[in-house]
Amino acid sequence: MSLFYLVCVAIVASMCLVNADTSKAFRSKFSKIEFHSKNNISISVSRLLRSHSAANSKLAEERAGGLSVPGFKIIKGLFSSSKTQAEKLESWLKSGISADAVFTHLQLGKGGNPFVKPQFVDWIKYADDLSAKTPEMSAISTLTRQYGDDVLFRMIETAKMHPNTESIATKLEGEQMQHWLTTRKDPDEVFQLFQLNTMTRNNIFEKPEFTAWVKYVDDLNTKHPEEPTWMYSTLTKYLNDKVLFKLTDDMKWSETTKPFATKLEDDWLQAGLQSR
Repeated sequence: MSLFYLVCVAIVASMCLVNADTSKAFRSKFSKIEFHSKNNISISVSRLLRSHSAANSKLAEERAGGLSVPGFKIIKGLFSSSKTQAEKLESWLKSGISADAVFTHLQLGKGGNPFVKPQFVDWIKYADDLSAKTPEMSAISTLTRQYGDDVLFRMIETAKMHPNTESIATKLEGEQMQHWLTTRKDPDEVFQLFQLNTMTRNNIFEKPEFTAWVKYVDDLNTKHPEEPTWMYSTLTKYLNDKVLFKLTDDMKWSETTKPFATKLEDDWLQAGLQSR
């Protein structure tokens, strides 16, 4: 009886162990199958979403003419803004709004040199169109009121050295000279503005600034013949008669400076006659 009981217990125990192993193996295989299934579903869904997103992006780019959607919106916004400003400028021009007011509205006087701002070119065109009807509302008049002759002159000189602003600076340089002629700016002030008073006297007559100054004096006399201006009057403030005479005599030996020497001698003679 005791032996039979022990044998039965051993058989039952073996069966339990086999069932336990089988259940564990089944659960393990089921977990692997479940994980594999879920993972495949997740991968498929992820791939589907990526594919759908790529398709939408491609469709959006095709609608935007090959541009990405943000890029297309930026370009579109710029064109819309530019068109709005053009319409405003046209409306202001018809209403005769001053160049000063538009300069302020476009905030050209804030944040540094206006020459480098994109709206500066639009404002120059506006001022030119306006001055065709109202000459006193010119761009150079507004800029002179904003900055003064000296600062504006330096700004123009600086702008001439950069390719992007050289053209408009050269245009304004000519207009500034005409403005000085109209307002009869003192040749001595222009002489100092050109910094001719700080140059060495030995080569002052060879400088392009001196050539520009001589032309200004000539143009001033042409525009205002009733009140002649003499180069001699300015030059003798910085050079005594003896030095000036020596420099004039030396200039006659150079083809470049000979015309200036002749002009200066005539000017000197006329100034002497006028003083008698």
